Amino acid sequence: MELNFLLIEGEHGWSARCLEYDFVTQAETLGDLAFEIQRTVVGHIAIGAEHGRRPFQGLKRAADEHWELFKRSPLKLQPTEVTVRAISHAARNLPAPELKELRVAAVS
Repeated sequence: MELNFLLIEGEHGWSARCLEYDFVTQAETLGDLAFEIQRTVVGHIAIGAEHGRRPFQGLKRAADEHWELFKRSPLKLQPTEVTVRAISHAARNLPAPELKELRVAAVS
């Protein structure tokens, strides 16, 4: 399971939209956003496990317009090793999602 995120800077901070499963998290800074992505992904894994469901079950894919912004984005970021390890650890015996790519969209 791969997860790609579209990052957008707004007037009051940053947002990250997961494209495979349409959910959004926000933070004031890009550094804080990395933590919020980690926290949200781990939360979805834990809640799914608690209810005997797959992580992100029932969430649909993001709208095509978000995928297009992602594809056109010139700035690609790699997830940090700390984030990847935390997500893998939280998944334990479940299939751990792979945080594949983060891209910053130029949105006006």
